[in-house]
Amino acid sequence: MGTTEQLLRSWREAADDLGLKVEEFGDAVVVRSFGSPRGMLCAIRQAPAEVRELQDEAESRGMGWSALSESYLRYDRTLFIDTLDDWGWCSENAAPSWYSGRGRSVLHFDQSNTLLRGSGVRRELACRWWHDVGANALG
Repeated sequence: MGTTEQLLRSWREAADDLGLKVEEFGDAVVVRSFGSPRGMLCAIRQAPAEVRELQDEAESRGMGWSALSESYLRYDRTLFIDTLDDWGWCSENAAPSWYSGRGRSVLHFDQSNTLLRGSGVRRELACRWWHDVGANALG
């Protein structure tokens, strides 16, 4: 099984367990209601050029993005909940019961998806997390 299939399978398992809406998007996954009102575009990316490409694709669609490590190829409930808490709930609907709201990215958007404020994050980095890749990935 390839990396894309493993990533999609792990996020579908998370969707079943945690009540998420997850969609396949090429070799990436969109996790709805987290990270931005349009969701998070997530993929396994490590090289700086790949991370930039993911960022550009997500931003062109008004989404947040996350370049994930290979640790996301297998569903780990604690890891996925911590990640989703970090991205922040971005929906007008009630958050899932397991969501703590204590992540770094508690964000507030207006109806045009413009970030109004985010506690614990710099405005220009809101909804742009890359986990296990490191802040130096973009150079």
